[in-house]
Amino acid sequence: MLVDIVKPHPPDFLVEFDDSSATSCSLSWHHEAQAQHYRLRYRPLSSSTWSTVEIFSREKYHLQGLEPDTAYEFQVSCRILPGRGLWSDWSSTQSQTPAAVPAGILDVWYRQQDLGPGHQNLSLFWKALSRSEAGGRILGYTVTLEALGQGKLPAQSHRTSQTSFSRVTPRVALRVTVTAQGPRGSSRPAAILILPGSPGKAPAAPAFPGSCSASRSGFCPLRSSLWIFGSAFPSGSFQCLGPALPALGISL
Repeated sequence: MLVDIVKPHPPDFLVEFDDSSATSCSLSWHHEAQAQHYRLRYRPLSSSTWSTVEIFSREKYHLQGLEPDTAYEFQVSCRILPGRGLWSDWSSTQSQTPAAVPAGILDVWYRQQDLGPGHQNLSLFWKALSRSEAGGRILGYTVTLEALGQGKLPAQSHRTSQTSFSRVTPRVALRVTVTAQGPRGSSRPAAILILPGSPGKAPAAPAFPGSCSASRSGFCPLRSSLWIFGSAFPSGSFQCLGPALPALGISL
């Protein structure tokens, strides 16, 4: 039959992204021959592997599961009837998914170095978010230092493009937050409370459920779901305590 040897022209199609989602898009097409069988394939431009979907008797398809802030190539082909006839050549277009608000929270470590009476060098380090946690590109990071207690100074915010930060600070209790900035917004803050210690001596450290201690060159790792307390411990030791602000008589 004629339908078995007809090769349609490639369909014209349009890719549209919804601002409310960085991982989905809608594709719509129109074909004068009113084809009933379509196939869609797509891939990130950084990959040579295609994902393929077959679509019947529709001229619109909602595609999910894309990576945010990623350039894709989309291709559509058609034939007149399902299971019969020749496939058209592929029509092709390229487009980029929008960025998303970062969903992850940074893992942060810190180190304190005593500089003499009243001052310390505070160094912070963090692991970059994965691309899926970051929602695309990370443009930079914001570190906020806030001194606590009587006569405390206003909070100071600092921007950096690095995954580390160092600052000389007074040896006082500090609330520190670190956030990652993307094109669509900021991650939730990773927050730590750093307690001052006397030179060469750690402050009293009461036992709390979930507390831990070890030796690791003065670093204290922060899991972002916890408040962590640290100080300049002697002999390269560090100590991490669970959420216990009220027990230490400190309120934020």
